[in-house]
Amino acid sequence: MREQFRWSEDPHHFQLEGVGAQLEGVDMIIQAPTGAGKTAIAAGPHMWPKSSGTVTIMVCPLLALEEEMVSTFKEDFGLHAIAINSTNGSCSPAVAKQLTSGQYQVILVSPEMLQSPSFINRVLRKPSFARRVLSIVVDEAHCVSHWGADFRKKYSSLGIVRAFLPRGTPIVAVTATLTARVRRDLHRTLHFSSGSRFLNVGNDHPNVAIVVRAFEHAQNTFNDIDFLIPAASELLAPCDIPKTYLYVDNINTGNELVDHLSALIAERQPDLATLGLVRPFNATLSHQCRRNSMTAFRANPGSHSAFMPGCIRILVCTDAAGMGCNVKDVDIVVQWKLPKTLSNFVQHARRAARSPSRTGLAVLLVEKSIYSIDLRRSDSASGPGNSRTNVVGKSKLKAPKAASCPLPKDYALLHGASHGGMSKEDHVPSLPLEEQAFLDVEADDEGLRVFAQATTCRCQVWAAVFEMTTISNAIESVHTSCCDVCDPRLFNRTRPGQNTVMRRAKLRAKGKPDFDAQDRLDEWRHTVFQRDHASSQLDPSAILDDASLTMLTSVGPLSATAISSMLSNLDLVESVR
Repeated sequence: MREQFRWSEDPHHFQLEGVGAQLEGVDMIIQAPTGAGKTAIAAGPHMWPKSSGTVTIMVCPLLALEEEMVSTFKEDFGLHAIAINSTNGSCSPAVAKQLTSGQYQVILVSPEMLQSPSFINRVLRKPSFARRVLSIVVDEAHCVSHWGADFRKKYSSLGIVRAFLPRGTPIVAVTATLTARVRRDLHRTLHFSSGSRFLNVGNDHPNVAIVVRAFEHAQNTFNDIDFLIPAASELLAPCDIPKTYLYVDNINTGNELVDHLSALIAERQPDLATLGLVRPFNATLSHQCRRNSMTAFRANPGSHSAFMPGCIRILVCTDAAGMGCNVKDVDIVVQWKLPKTLSNFVQHARRAARSPSRTGLAVLLVEKSIYSIDLRRSDSASGPGNSRTNVVGKSKLKAPKAASCPLPKDYALLHGASHGGMSKEDHVPSLPLEEQAFLDVEADDEGLRVFAQATTCRCQVWAAVFEMTTISNAIESVHTSCCDVCDPRLFNRTRPGQNTVMRRAKLRAKGKPDFDAQDRLDEWRHTVFQRDHASSQLDPSAILDDASLTMLTSVGPLSATAISSMLSNLDLVESVR
């Protein structure tokens, strides 16, 4: 592999184990960090002489990831790969003929395409093709558990593909976020045998620091995200804005964040306002638009290109950019509001500083209500049959039932509700064990709320949830600024902006309409319409609608400036004057 792929170093141990499992026909699950080289697991077996003429089916969750992987297999590994999706004809008879003729070594498909009647009948049912299938590699395998129940149900039936392949065709599932529950789901859904293998090399990135803080301002002001835009004195060129992924769970909220950040750039450096440095990235955009945006996001303008368009510095995105998109120089990743699971945050956070030579920051902005949930151990939590683990992973405690006493008044503050705010009250108190949040590794949120309320190193929660070899080794592997609990100075990079006072528009006093003025304005709009738009299919109300006409004639005498203000949304203000 080192020679064929022209690597300067030997493959990682988990890469060799994954390749070996496929060559031996053994099912395997692998957890490894994002950017660690999991793609090589699918490419490696094709370097083995006896694998000549074989094909690997790689299951991918997103179109953008499929397209990127095609390029990766070709450019980095010298393999012929094809993505089968709606952008290139799906599994048409012509495409199916190419697949069964052996033109490609890697086929990238979604679970839906892989189980579609056209793919099954035209490809999988062909004995000549089925015999050549070396393995199935399930990328981002946590989606089998997270999405299979409702969002994308074809993930839950992925294992039926085995029925069309020779007995012993191995499946290798790879992911960067593997909890015990997800691992059990993979075994059941993919029909793993008792002899399957599991390798966990962790998912830690020691070059990415973690900050968790609560919103200080009302979310609809968006002032908590102002730290992404430097002050006016420091904002001279596009490169002064840190390259950032800003993740949201709602497309409309994302669009509002784009507007807010763009307005902030215009306020602090008007010369950069028209460059489009902040853009959305979500499923409502066309495939070509998303491709162009990702290309512009990868661009790295220097200080000399301060006023040149063609680059994006902040990408406000949904999960459409959450997996696989390999941008190695992202400085900051921000998660706006608490996601569903810790895995969701980890997947996003590890988009920062994918290059080992860089450092990055992952920021989780959470609702203050999170700190009003009592996550302490209940008094009755003891004895056998327990299912809870404390944050350092040394003792087991039973999951608490409803709180038997009111939440202490200072509970939220002691667990971090005010940390990272403008008041700079960042000190983390040393709480006794019984006052700390306890971790239920089987919880639906995978311990995310405990992660937010942690008063000891957040990496301990992280390591316990994802079953890293030992927590002590995981903590020792990170740098001193692993999280805000260990180094509160990190909050200085994420302080909220000044609060924006939301003022209601002042209502104009209305009186009796001036009918003479109405007649003159009506005559004016008819004159303009006949003069300039006689052939239009519209009518004179397109020049000045009835509501605006009534408004203008019901508020008394107006100056030209007042009229311009009232009609600022029209294009004919000069004509009205």
